[in-house]
Amino acid sequence: MLQKSLLFLIVWISSFNHIWGQTTQQAEDWNHSAYAELVSSFFTNSLVLNYEPRLYHDSGSGFQLNGRAGLVVGLQYGGDYNIVRGGTGGLTMLLGKGENHFSASSGWVFAWESVGLEGDVRSLSFPLLEVGWRHEHPEKRTLTKVSVGTLGLSIGLGIKF
Repeated sequence: MLQKSLLFLIVWISSFNHIWGQTTQQAEDWNHSAYAELVSSFFTNSLVLNYEPRLYHDSGSGFQLNGRAGLVVGLQYGGDYNIVRGGTGGLTMLLGKGENHFSASSGWVFAWESVGLEGDVRSLSFPLLEVGWRHEHPEKRTLTKVSVGTLGLSIGLGIKF
């Protein structure tokens, strides 16, 4: 399962390769973000693939509001190993000018948990709340983020396009 997740991550990030050749746009013109997060809590480790389109941006105040959608694949342990699969949806607010931003996200997580590959399945649904820091490099179009929230402590890497 982990090998398939890593292969999917590599193919997903590589699919944006054609974007790297575009160098005539300014940093303000990158309206989309895609990033992968590794999330860890006491009993769960997850990989979350996120896509964020920009919904609103005020360059004067440094306020930005993004939509957020993601796919979650995780492993939960506590006696038995449970596989968690699902998605996220919500909003991300960024505050700050330049490369460094305070980040806050809110939304909802919908997931299914199964014991092993073929065990009983139960649905999970809980709020997504997250605060952290994000660095967006305007020339390289990369982003790095660190946050803490209801899913746990996370570190993420991605691109802007």
